[in-house]
Amino acid sequence: MALVAIVDYGLEDLELIETALGELGAETFPSSDPDAIVGADGIVMWGMAGFGEAIGAIREKGLERHLKAAIVAKKPFLGINVGMQLLFSSGRESTRGRLGEKYVDALEIRTGSCPALPDVDSYGFDFELPHTGMAAVLRDERCRTCLLDGVEDGQEFFYDHYFVTPTGPWVQAWSSYSITFPAVVDFHGTCFGAQFLPEKSGEAGMQVLRNFMQACERAEEGELLLAQGPVR
Repeated sequence: MALVAIVDYGLEDLELIETALGELGAETFPSSDPDAIVGADGIVMWGMAGFGEAIGAIREKGLERHLKAAIVAKKPFLGINVGMQLLFSSGRESTRGRLGEKYVDALEIRTGSCPALPDVDSYGFDFELPHTGMAAVLRDERCRTCLLDGVEDGQEFFYDHYFVTPTGPWVQAWSSYSITFPAVVDFHGTCFGAQFLPEKSGEAGMQVLRNFMQACERAEEGELLLAQGPVR
């Protein structure tokens, strides 16, 4: 059974994501203790707060360097919604200062800033923000992520967001609203991001969480083998 830490930086109601993981058999615990978080088999960072508020709270609790170190060490990690956006260099949501909105630095696992969804598409049609509701997730032609194993291409997931992540070779699947935007990212097969909310996306969302738990269990088995040493 995987032990999954849910990063608690003090701004989120984590009950739904904790319940969803628990229903799949994970042993979960919300925590702001860096040692407890990095000691788990996997880490989930769920977020609905603004980008600036979230990274500010993470820094206040002294979590930033521990999270980055865990990701670099290939501890299984799943960032959800704003938790996915924080994996990039910077974002602008909820970062108003004396000169208006400004970009604020984040974890910078990959470079790039998180732009806002436009409220008008390329044809001039208006779109309400935030983007709230179901939308199809379509695999990129280079998709290799285990996070979507067992999920039908074009399956709909639930979204609630204003901002999106940068594009790049890490994008495994896409969704569309006023623009086409990254729905799933995967860095080196252990650090994942989902822009949608899996705990509100029915069985397909549960399958995504199940796939993440399996990644945690594989990592745990690997650590046990290393601890046991070479077979003689």
